[in-house]
Amino acid sequence: TTTEAVEDPGEESDVDEEDCALVPNGSCSGMNFSGQDLAGAVIPGIDLTGANLEGAILDGALMVGADLTGANLAGASLSNTNLAGAVLSDIRAPAAMFFHTDLSHTDLTRSDLTAAMMVEADLKSANMAGAQTDGLVDRRSFWCSTIASNGTLRNDSCQGGSED
Repeated sequence: TTTEAVEDPGEESDVDEEDCALVPNGSCSGMNFSGQDLAGAVIPGIDLTGANLEGAILDGALMVGADLTGANLAGASLSNTNLAGAVLSDIRAPAAMFFHTDLSHTDLTRSDLTAAMMVEADLKSANMAGAQTDGLVDRRSFWCSTIASNGTLRNDSCQGGSED
């Protein structure tokens, strides 16, 4: 099934469907999906650089290897979303919800995660160097071989022990 931008009747869409379809390895760079329900979208490798996903629902989406560099994810819901290997550098994601989200091997450098919520998120081998994490709420997330926002290595959840 192909997921495409949804238009409300009588309203102009900010997404040009002829240039952008939410399909695997597609390109929707700079498009506006704010507030849209994209739950369950199967879009690995998609280019969403600079896209506006503010308040979007991405629950259960498969976005392995996607490029969201510079995207706006403020207040977005990413529950059970698979973003393994995705590029999330320079994203703006204040107050975003990452519940049981696979963020393993992601590039989160210089991302704004102010007041974001991470519950049971998988951050194995993620790079968060330079990320803004003021007010970030973390509950039972998996930290192993993770580069923290201050550039130090976090191995809190690695099997065989943790750092002191």
